[in-house]
Amino acid sequence: MKSAASRPARRRIAAGALALTALLGATGCSAVSPVATAIPYSPSDGIVVTQPDLVEVRNLALVGEGASGPARLIGTLKNPTDADKTYTIALQDGGQATVQVPAGQSVRLEDEQNRQEIERNVWPGQNAQGTIAADGASVDVAVPVLSATQEHYAEYLPAGQQPSTEHLDQETLHYGEGH
Repeated sequence: MKSAASRPARRRIAAGALALTALLGATGCSAVSPVATAIPYSPSDGIVVTQPDLVEVRNLALVGEGASGPARLIGTLKNPTDADKTYTIALQDGGQATVQVPAGQSVRLEDEQNRQEIERNVWPGQNAQGTIAADGASVDVAVPVLSATQEHYAEYLPAGQQPSTEHLDQETLHYGEGH
């Protein structure tokens, strides 16, 4: 025969087991998943590249319109070394630009005195494949091409280019108007 005193104890054990199962179920996924805020990413439209003893790149992008032609380089190049460097940014099936960066200094390409334009054969919204090189070392990059349909990039368009929407799907231009 079972005593009446063991029933409340069994209920407490069952309730504790149920609470433990619920707690593990609620935290089980995050216990084995990486913490999303610890994953490095580029917080803007450009790319971030760090190649020790060569270059540090922040927010590098191209701004241009159409399938090809000149595009303006924007972003920052930092020379982490103790020697002056001349960086060559070369695009596959495109042109190249050179940027001189003093030892331990940064050059902001958005500044007019550092203006660089480069020929490219890539539509806005795609990445232009290329390299950044100096002193015989290089790093491969995929530089995003941005359109000036985003107003904050319009000031960086090469001379003679106007913001264009011809590459956009016409459906999106009239979204919500009686489809």
